[in-house]
Amino acid sequence: ITTGKDGEELDGSEENPYEIWCIEDLVALSNMVNGSGIKLENENPIEVESINSFSEKYIELKTNLNFKSKLSYQNSERTDFGDINGNLNDGNTLMNEMTTGIGFKPIGNEERGFFGVFDGNEKEIQNIYIKTDKIAGLFSEILVDTATIKDLGITGVITSTDSYVGGIVGSYTSGTITNCYNKCEINGSSYAGGIIGHAYATNVELSNCYNFGNVTGKIAAGILSRNGGDGFRTIITNCFNVGNITGTEKSTAGGILGDVKTMTLNINNCCNLGEIKSDTFSGGIVGYSRYTVNINNGYNAGRIYSDGKADIIVPEIWNNKIALKNFFYDESNLINGVQIYSKDAISFKNDKEGVEELKNNLNEYMDESGIYPNKWYKWKLGEDGYPILDFDT
Repeated sequence: ITTGKDGEELDGSEENPYEIWCIEDLVALSNMVNGSGIKLENENPIEVESINSFSEKYIELKTNLNFKSKLSYQNSERTDFGDINGNLNDGNTLMNEMTTGIGFKPIGNEERGFFGVFDGNEKEIQNIYIKTDKIAGLFSEILVDTATIKDLGITGVITSTDSYVGGIVGSYTSGTITNCYNKCEINGSSYAGGIIGHAYATNVELSNCYNFGNVTGKIAAGILSRNGGDGFRTIITNCFNVGNITGTEKSTAGGILGDVKTMTLNINNCCNLGEIKSDTFSGGIVGYSRYTVNINNGYNAGRIYSDGKADIIVPEIWNNKIALKNFFYDESNLINGVQIYSKDAISFKNDKEGVEELKNNLNEYMDESGIYPNKWYKWKLGEDGYPILDFDT
């Protein structure tokens, strides 16, 4: 990753970032952050002898990568990376290592997360396969303010029997995640999220992310499963969920957030179109909150099921407080359960005229100063006819 496509040396600066051109580069990056395995120097395999967190370094994904396509490997039959997938007897060809057994090892581990800037460059990592008993996601953990993951899409299957599993990041303490989307199927035993599996942070700010993947876990959500830190705020802006979110036994499920403990919870310009289902708490936007839920400009059009409590927005809040501004819902999609806290929400007609009016109402929202909020995206009609955020504008 320190050598460019034309052989030029790269120093990892913002002006001269390290480059990811093939699956080998991605595997080498994972090994270097994890501090074990093989990396390549002058095309020769050498053992990684120390952890490299890539602090203050920049890495750029240069092309779409497909774990199931030979075209995404420099040599899909190479064996010099050794056993990665936990099976010593399968020949150790790299493509087989990446698509069977435990598959790709997430970037980072319980001892050290990724500290640098990963620029997805508006490219996609396709058909990633991870099956592990540890924290899982493309990135295992990001832990510092300088860590950034942006402009990245991911597809495939990520499964973990550990507590934390997410499409982009398994566990989050600090850093920036923006302009990312997940189309992976996410399966976790406890906390499972389309973008982040679990956060334990004073402040969480997520923006411009969306989830199309189906997510299953005890606490499951389209964007962030849980912020378990007794911190100041969780702010999610310009995010939407289309995937089906399923909570398992004694579970909580939410279209955007599963469970949150922070005192300030603001969800701005967000919507849910996916089916939300659990046996305890199911919410179109939030599954469960300890403090006041503030929602500005959004809607729910997903079907909500629960054997316990269900609501188009949030079924359970400790202090019983919810503040809505410009929130809409399709009333027919609360299938099993009763609407509890969402008395100020506005219903819309589920037809062509009603959805067009909904889009216009969403785009007319202004903040207290009478200005459309800065850095928010406008809404457009998506392929299924409902409004989605227009990230191209």
